[in-house]
Amino acid sequence: ALIMLICGLITYVSIVGNLVSLINQIDSSSSAYNQKRDQLAMYMNSRNFPPKLRHRINRYFHYLHEKNKGIDDATMIEDLPPYLRKEVALFLNRNIIVKVPMFRGLSITFITALVIRLKPLLCLEDDYIIRDGEVGNEMYFLLKGHVQVIDPEGGIIASLPAGSFFGEMALVYNEKRNASVRSSNTCELLVLTRRAFEEVMQQFPDEATVITQYARERYKETNMGQQKVKPMKTPEDMRKERMRRSSIDQMIWGSEEQAEGFESILALQEASKQGSENTAVTPIAPVLQDDEDPVAIGEA
Repeated sequence: ALIMLICGLITYVSIVGNLVSLINQIDSSSSAYNQKRDQLAMYMNSRNFPPKLRHRINRYFHYLHEKNKGIDDATMIEDLPPYLRKEVALFLNRNIIVKVPMFRGLSITFITALVIRLKPLLCLEDDYIIRDGEVGNEMYFLLKGHVQVIDPEGGIIASLPAGSFFGEMALVYNEKRNASVRSSNTCELLVLTRRAFEEVMQQFPDEATVITQYARERYKETNMGQQKVKPMKTPEDMRKERMRRSSIDQMIWGSEEQAEGFESILALQEASKQGSENTAVTPIAPVLQDDEDPVAIGEA
């Protein structure tokens, strides 16, 4: 009985200790939040912020605090070794990256290099993420919420749900945006900047070539208006096409050396044909047998 009493006492003390630790952690997080909120209020008062802007800023910090409970994702994994940070980033964000046709079918090392450079962004209701006419420098991935695409006249072109992406052409072309994007509710996004994208492109020249080709076709299609164009091929489509052609060549010609040899023969025949067309035709003398008279053959 004494042993059971001691075990129960130890269990009780352990539970109480964990509860106290949890409460202290919550109090510490709330205390830090309240301190930051007070400092922010003093700053906005000193700068005479308008009431509407103050309200939006307070809403932003309140939502951030309620969502994260004082936990910063970047801080939580910054002490991990690089290879684990890459695995965590790939686990969290790979699915939304591979939805982009421009990145589909590319190597996992390239995708990893992209995801570790993504930055989180929180937007409240009716915030403009992109404005028409501004130069684009970012691509956005929508994790949570809905956004509206708005034309220069103010009309709503489309409504994009969570899992969508937009602004990808700004990574390749330094041009102004041709539409605005506004949040319909509180949205959580990931941002890929052009600078980060260019860093990855320099490290992966083969993928850079494929992406540039895709972007050029996409840009051409976008600017051709109502004209009919062929559907764009994604990098994955291009890779499959190369594999298909290689398989067909292997079936027809056998090895690559045989195919190259046959192509060389065709090239020589074509060159010989062109040379004969550019020169006068010379009669070919008949072949004489040993017992034939060349004069008789000529007279015949």
